[in-house]
Amino acid sequence: MSGHLAPTWASLAESSLDNLKVARVDGTRQLNLMKRYGIKGFPSLLYISEDGQLYKFKGQSTLENLTSFASGGWKDAPIYDPRGPPARKSMPLNFSTLLTKEYYILLYNDHPIKILFVAFLVLLLSASSLLSLCQVRVDDDFNKAVPSQGAEGKKDQ
Repeated sequence: MSGHLAPTWASLAESSLDNLKVARVDGTRQLNLMKRYGIKGFPSLLYISEDGQLYKFKGQSTLENLTSFASGGWKDAPIYDPRGPPARKSMPLNFSTLLTKEYYILLYNDHPIKILFVAFLVLLLSASSLLSLCQVRVDDDFNKAVPSQGAEGKKDQ
């Protein structure tokens, strides 16, 4: 367990939470438990209900948040299946969500290849447009510097 979370975890274990048992597991030594419960990172907090369902804590690991989750906040969390794909966070699609950083993070997490492809296309089109503008500017500058060989130019010959 990380050093900054140890005091919070100890306080959670000492608090009276209606017969709730708080356990600390060293994932580097308990690889079977890590695999069984689908733990991929530290720290992780799972709530195991009386009927054996798993609920995974998401949020800041403050004593208040952990206590709230353990005291019943887990009921609002989706059931966690360690064998299945990670639960996807969803966000309603409207104008205000399109302006949030979180929306684009979720979009990238769901479709990284598509997002990178679109970003590449936008970059390519931007570069192409910029080069076209530069070419027009160069052509204009060239035409100003070198007079055209029209009727006047033929008279000189």
